[in-house]
Amino acid sequence: MLFGSRKFLERLLADGRSEQERLEELFLDAQSENKRWQGLLADGHSEHERLERLFSDARSENERLDGLLSDGQAENQRLILLVNDLEADQEHLASVGEEARIANEELELVRKETAAYPRDAAAWMWEGVIQLAMDRPEDAAASLDKAASLAPDNVDVLYHRGQAHLLVSKNSYGRMFKADPKSWRVRQVLAEANADAERHLDAIAEYQEAIKLAPTQPGLHEELGSEFRNAGKPQEAEAAFERELEIDPYNVLARYKLGVLAIERNDGARAKELIEAALRQKPGLRHSAACQ
Repeated sequence: MLFGSRKFLERLLADGRSEQERLEELFLDAQSENKRWQGLLADGHSEHERLERLFSDARSENERLDGLLSDGQAENQRLILLVNDLEADQEHLASVGEEARIANEELELVRKETAAYPRDAAAWMWEGVIQLAMDRPEDAAASLDKAASLAPDNVDVLYHRGQAHLLVSKNSYGRMFKADPKSWRVRQVLAEANADAERHLDAIAEYQEAIKLAPTQPGLHEELGSEFRNAGKPQEAEAAFERELEIDPYNVLARYKLGVLAIERNDGARAKELIEAALRQKPGLRHSAACQ
């Protein structure tokens, strides 16, 4: 009986060990399966991140393509406008060419008139008007000068002649500025423009710059003195006029204006001496606009 019980217990013990071993194998299998699932989960996260990056890249690429499409549409619109402008320019050039042809024909007809009747002021005037329309102000000025010599009081002639000479002046100054922007002449022109606009302090500054570039140029100190006087600076004006007479003793305007300054400061004797000397040189000076 005891022997049988022992055998039974040994079998139970052996079965227990077998079950333990089976459970241990199952536990190891479960651990392996858990690791496999953890690996799959990690792979899933990586794949998710990869897909998010691909999606982000795709979105950026889509935005880039939208930008290119927008740029392409804008460029297409610009090209359309450019083509329209070119077509308009071609039409304008054709129109200008036609106008130039007509102007040349009209000019030839008027020239025949001036050749046949050289003392016809109206013909000379129309020759100048046509030349102005053709943007030839120098030629127009010559034609209108001829018309003015034949009809000096004709207001139409004088009007067109003034226009022509104004354009010649503007073109000349433009070429001067381009040829030598640092020339004293440029400063002189700027000073005269400021003086005409009654910007006397600006005119003084420009005349002073011109004098720095051409310190002994006749006329500059006299013009500077006039601006000093206009600006209410009589002492500076007197110094400028005296310097002018040192450079050019025959400058009548500087001498006369010194006399006027002497009158203004109640120096009658000096005023009389200077003004009489100026009038001996140029009797009509008293009524000259330059002396005002």
